[in-house]
Amino acid sequence: MHKILTTVATLAISLILFAGSASALNQIYLSPPNQSVLPGATFDIDLMMNFDEVMSGGGVEISFGPLVTFQSFSFDPLFTGNFGLSSPADAETILPLEIGFGFFFPNGPDFGESGLHKVGTLSFLAVGAGATQMITTGPSALSPGPFFDPAATPLDVSFSGAVVNIASVPEPSTALLIGLGLICFSSRARSRAFGEIE
Repeated sequence: MHKILTTVATLAISLILFAGSASALNQIYLSPPNQSVLPGATFDIDLMMNFDEVMSGGGVEISFGPLVTFQSFSFDPLFTGNFGLSSPADAETILPLEIGFGFFFPNGPDFGESGLHKVGTLSFLAVGAGATQMITTGPSALSPGPFFDPAATPLDVSFSGAVVNIASVPEPSTALLIGLGLICFSSRARSRAFGEIE
């Protein structure tokens, strides 16, 4: 009996220590995480935050490869109150793009923001073909800098990006050959069907 009580007590202490050591989950990510587009098409990706802890400000860096070009960024209208915003100019070419939000006006000890929010929408143009392009997020190393809580303590934040598959468009001659092949196939199948009826 004593051995069972000791084992139960050890398990309880372990669970308490584990629960106490579990850190809050603060995420910056792009949505959707995967999409396919055609060359020459404009496409959108949402910048999202999901913070367990209260955040009083910080920034995100957006990087991407040469197969897409940045068009614009717009903050979500529901995410524009009570704090400062900074974003790249339309068609900015200097990477990484810096997007900042926060600097909340003090409103008691818990001023700031937490929870799930759509921060805004990035628009890109696909300029490559037949390849995959990564668009990544990362902590801001410049201004406005990393994310902080209202006590000016840096927050641990996980960053994740998105994958864009830029589809290949068949050359006109290839598309023509495929179309002719389908027409011949359907004609032959139709003539066989009529031949069997007669």
